[in-house]
Amino acid sequence: MFAAVILAITACAGMSVSTKKYNEISNYVLENKDTILSEKEIEFFDYETTGLSTAGVYYGYYYTADNEVVIPDFYQDDNLGEQYEGDGGNYFGKPNSGTDWCFIKQITDNWYYYELHWG
Repeated sequence: MFAAVILAITACAGMSVSTKKYNEISNYVLENKDTILSEKEIEFFDYETTGLSTAGVYYGYYYTADNEVVIPDFYQDDNLGEQYEGDGGNYFGKPNSGTDWCFIKQITDNWYYYELHWG
């Protein structure tokens, strides 16, 4: 068990989640979720993008009727690698390279934060 925790921490090295952005987006969702309810089972909402499209960071949130972790559809490919837990959420991507990775964390029931890094 201890080795698994060390492996997960090591795998996420080089990945840095924006706590400030998570707090900003989660506050926005909590204050506005009743006005942004979706009729779809899963719907992603863009919040902010920094950098260039091929080397940028995308921040957003999504609604899921099934209350589950979902990888953004624009990020799904065959190179996601394994899922790692850390920082209260889930990492997907290329561990240790620091590029092309995604972080997902629950905000409240049915609402999740995502942070997508393209390298």
